[in-house]
Order: sequence, then structure tokens, then C-alpha cells
Amino acid sequence: MLSFTSTSGPDLQNISVLQPGYDLASKSNITNLMVTHLSRFSIIHFMDWTTTNTNLEETIPFIANQLNSNVDIWINIPYGATDEYVLNVAQLMLNQLNPTINIYVEFSNELWNLIFAQATANLKATNDSVLNQGDPLRLAYDNSANYWYWAFRRIASQIKRIFDLFKIVFGQENVGPWKRIRSILAGQCVNPTIIIQGLDYLNKVYGSPSTFLHGIAIAPYFDLSQYKTWSNLTTDQVIEGFNSSIQTFLPERGWSQQAPVGVHVVYAAWYGLAVHGYEGGPDTAAGCGGCSLSAKINATRDNRMTDLCVSFLNGWYRSGFQPLNWWVTGAAQITTYTSWNLLEDMRQETLIDTTTMFNSSSPVAQLP
Repeated sequence: MLSFTSTSGPDLQNISVLQPGYDLASKSNITNLMVTHLSRFSIIHFMDWTTTNTNLEETIPFIANQLNSNVDIWINIPYGATDEYVLNVAQLMLNQLNPTINIYVEFSNELWNLIFAQATANLKATNDSVLNQGDPLRLAYDNSANYWYWAFRRIASQIKRIFDLFKIVFGQENVGPWKRIRSILAGQCVNPTIIIQGLDYLNKVYGSPSTFLHGIAIAPYFDLSQYKTWSNLTTDQVIEGFNSSIQTFLPERGWSQQAPVGVHVVYAAWYGLAVHGYEGGPDTAAGCGGCSLSAKINATRDNRMTDLCVSFLNGWYRSGFQPLNWWVTGAAQITTYTSWNLLEDMRQETLIDTTTMFNSSSPVAQLP
């Protein structure tokens, strides 16, 4: 990767680096290939683009406005964002984003997941609020002593705060369910307690969650199921494991501790909320990412993966859910740590035919 250092001196300034086929007049930061690729989707989740786990940048309108179709955007307000920061982001979107584009707004990312610094920070702020500050957010409204419940409720309180701030900028008529600004409460797919605590808290402390939220979101990943920790797997066993895992996400499983997706279905319906997938797709890293890597690579490239992915998505939509943000839609290598990329080379559709999964008329399929 090309980088420039010590750029504050009197040396060369305002350098433009262009790929072949582009000229200085356009100075686009996004290639035609990328524009074509992104234009095939209905929602683009910009979490990794803006490195949400640390900060939010101002490039989203520039990219979204260039797409060839009306693609909605999903943004993550970083943990620790002040009211002023949120208002500035809202104003930026109002001023610069195509007004026909809807905006899904989520607070930070996976605040239940302690591998991220923001999860620890949220837990610390929660305890301080309840134990030292007199519980101004009423996180222990029911006298619960469970600090994890408090933390899950604080997530809900923060997305409500963000909702209120966006309403100041966009107006009440443009913020809410199925309006232009769509606030999302995200939880963990396998642990409905996170969403349950958040929604019940909003309902008890502020009123019906559908007043503040467009919907909830989870991240359904299908993994290798019974083969997650096995070594020396064959390609067929990887495919079999994927298929077994996908069955657990299908609506026919109902709702129970063994079918947590169904619990989210019921709770969202109870409160009149949409269900989205903030992430989702295949996962070969769970269990033992480095085990049987060759078989995992071969399985990911196998034509049967198309049928598996279609089955997975069909089950998702049979549950009545809204779009799932495939993690990730760009190109990357399959490694010990990741296999969830849709593409391995941006110059190809992919090594499997994804046109049946997303858009059969996708112009990406005709790219060299």
C-alpha cells in the first residue's frame, strides 16, 4: 500500500494518484468497478469503511451519491460520540446526501462483545451511572442487580438519544419507522436477552419502542456446526457443516433457546419492529479457523455454496425479515481468520455465481 509521511513541510503537495483509465478532471476516489459492484445492493453498511470501532469519516455521501441506483446507507455512530458530534453527522447527511437515500443508524458496534474496547467502556459507564451517579437513565428501573442487564439497557438509551438528536436536524416527520432516518437497536443473534432487555427498558421508561426505533438487528452467521473444531476435513464435510448450521436459522425451527432467531422474530413482532441483519454470512473461523483451511477454501469456491447461500437467505426472508448486510461484499483472501468475503477478486463476479443470490442482471457479472 502506498503511503505518504512528513507531509507538513515545503515539499510536494496535493498529489493525486490515479488508476489507468481515470483522469485528473474526475478525481474520483471510487472506481467504476466499485461503483458498479456497490450499486447492485439495496443497503450499504459503512461500518468498516469508516472504521466505526474508532471513528466516523465524512466520505459516505460522496460514495453513496455516485452509485447507479438508489442504495440506502447504514451508519454506525461511534461509542463516546457527543451530542455535538451526532448533530454534526446528521447535518452532514442532510446537507450532502442524496435526499432519496434512507439512513439506517446504529449505535457503535457489538457493545456486548468484549473483544471490542467499546463493550468494556459501555459496561464501565453503566456501572458508574447506576452505582455512582444516582442512575439518571433508570437502568435499574426494576431494581435489578444484574449489571449486564444495565449495560444492555444503556445501549437502548443511547440509540434513543441518537434518535432524538437526528430528529432535531431532520424533523420529526423524517425520523422513525419506515421514514428516512431509521434507528436500529442491535443485539447478538444467539443471545436474545440483549434485545429483550433493551426493548423492555425502552417500553417501561420511555414508552413504546416503535416510537424511537425502526427495528432491531442481529448478525446470523452459519458456521461448520458439528465440524467446527475438526481437523483434516474434506470439502464435502465443510459443505455438510454449513448446511447443518443453516437449518438452525430457518423459521420452521420455531422459537426457543435452541432457535434464538425465532425469539427475535416474536419480540420484534410484539413491539411492531422490523428485523434486519447488521452482518451475516458464512463463517469458517469459528471453532478452529486454521483447521482444514484448504478444504474450507475449496468449499467456499464450490458451486454448492450458491445453493447454500440461497437457502440461508430464503429462510431469512421467510421469517419476514428485512435485508441482511452480507459480511463482506468486497474482496479479500480466505484465511484462518476470515472467509466471509463475497469476492476474492474485485475484477470477477466471484469464484461462485452470486448473481442468483442478489441480482441476476448485475452488470458486475460482465466485468473482466
